Amino acid sequence: MMIMRRCSRVAFTLVELLVVIAIIGTLVAILLPAIQAARESARRSSCSNNLKQLAIGLHGHHDAKKSFPSAWTDSRRASWMVYLLPYVEGGSTFAAINWSNIVFAVTPRAVIEAPLPMIACPSDFVGPTRKPRGVYTNYSGSFGTGRMEQNNNRSSGNISPTGDGIFFEKSAMRIKDITDGTSKTMLLGETLVSPAVSPTFTFGAGYEPRGCVWDSESGGALFSARVEPNSGGADVIPYCQASPSDAYWQQKTPCTSTTGSPGRHIAARSLHGGGVQVAMADGAVVFIADSVQSWQAGNGIGNNDNWNAAWLGVWQKLACRNDAQVLGAF
Repeated sequence: MMIMRRCSRVAFTLVELLVVIAIIGTLVAILLPAIQAARESARRSSCSNNLKQLAIGLHGHHDAKKSFPSAWTDSRRASWMVYLLPYVEGGSTFAAINWSNIVFAVTPRAVIEAPLPMIACPSDFVGPTRKPRGVYTNYSGSFGTGRMEQNNNRSSGNISPTGDGIFFEKSAMRIKDITDGTSKTMLLGETLVSPAVSPTFTFGAGYEPRGCVWDSESGGALFSARVEPNSGGADVIPYCQASPSDAYWQQKTPCTSTTGSPGRHIAARSLHGGGVQVAMADGAVVFIADSVQSWQAGNGIGNNDNWNAAWLGVWQKLACRNDAQVLGAF
């Protein structure tokens, strides 16, 4: 006698399937912010390491040349970072530079478009794609507390030779010149590259100096502590590009282009949230909150660079190498 066995098919019901999908969706919603936070933490750590290595390289330059490099010198429009290349594994690029011409016009363009070590923060996805006058960087030298250009105190270019920080025209600062102490004076800080900068070479539209490694004559690879980190106000600098329809530009890299104006400044900026990372002159890397004390109330905000030291907030004291003021917490 044959026994017939009935085969039953096991399957999810629609209700069960919806419950599983809902559970998975809830888990993703819970875990995604944690994953994103972990990724940003890793990017921030890598960014901090870049600043550290650049600071070490600057000390190597100081040991060899007896000073930190200048922001720019004479007709050579290269920023301090170009002079640093032999000390941060960029010796082959440095050796290929045609110093007989302004550096952003050297040929082949492969020289100034070549990737450089430690110049980009992983949190900024804009900077590495922009090369209108060579590569751009997220790490800028501290000009000091005032405006970066004054019509009555510049010499051959647009950057003042009277900055009170570490980098300005023909600066060549030595450690002994930092009388406030190397642990209390900023050397480098973060800046952002504007999405309005063209990703391709151009001598006109699409160029601006903020973050430009190879052209510091108008402020490339420099920042000023005239305004607080991640300032909501626009930077003021010649040739910066307008992108009023871009929300990122409006919130992160606003700028007003100006010619013949003494109000020029570039703020320290980052995408880490809540502040910026800076390298101090002793090589230490610290995080400075956006809420750091800025100028004391009732002052002229460094008007014409004729400030009184009593006006300085903590942020400005960190930028000035010789204010001789009690720093306070930061």
